[in-house]
Amino acid sequence: MKEQKQNVYTVLKSDESLQHVLPQTHVMNSEEVLWNMLDEHKTIILKPVFGRLGSGVIKVSVQPLSYLIQYRNENKQFLTKKEAFTFLQSMIDNQTYLVQQYIDLATIEGRPLDLRIIVQRNEHSEWVVTGKYAKVASLGYFTTNLATDADVLAIEEAIEKSGLGHLNITKLLQDLDSIALKTAVKLGDISLHQRIWGLDVGIDQKGRIFIIEVNSRPGTKGFRKLKNLDMYKTIRHYKKL
Repeated sequence: MKEQKQNVYTVLKSDESLQHVLPQTHVMNSEEVLWNMLDEHKTIILKPVFGRLGSGVIKVSVQPLSYLIQYRNENKQFLTKKEAFTFLQSMIDNQTYLVQQYIDLATIEGRPLDLRIIVQRNEHSEWVVTGKYAKVASLGYFTTNLATDADVLAIEEAIEKSGLGHLNITKLLQDLDSIALKTAVKLGDISLHQRIWGLDVGIDQKGRIFIIEVNSRPGTKGFRKLKNLDMYKTIRHYKKL
């Protein structure tokens, strides 16, 4: 199943227990949607409805005298809304995009980090968390994709190196598992036969958890970059069930 990101968001938003971990997200079906979101949040993320590996993701920020547009590791500034939107249109090129509230992610030495969590069905068709790790963006990038050489760390190590060392790591891991499992159960409403979900989860500078994205065909090669391969082996085992 090639899931449409907005469908996933809509289903999860209908669950009251998950609403607080979902960044505000809309289909960018007009220029007005973009500027309204920027007025409210000052920084937003644009992402294609059908997209993988962070391809096509754009960051737009309101600056004191300009608009800053970031793509991969390139930055461009525009003085007017018209110039900025014309440039965005050339990048989007008639694709359907979402506009999402930007999450001010925790960082390691100025590099944003987020988490990959894998949830799979076991032999009894119950959802279980089979693995999770942290991804740290390459220098100069705002996305944490392995395709742009993001680093992979154990979550405990990443939290310790970030500005979130004050968090109770045991409770944090429990909260992450709880959110991931609730997400998998809820998405059963639109995909009864799905046996694996991959969540990209952000933790902001205040320690709040957000679901950035959910994938039905998540990449798992990042687990091979960890020193301990137990989670990678577990994920492969569950894929065979």
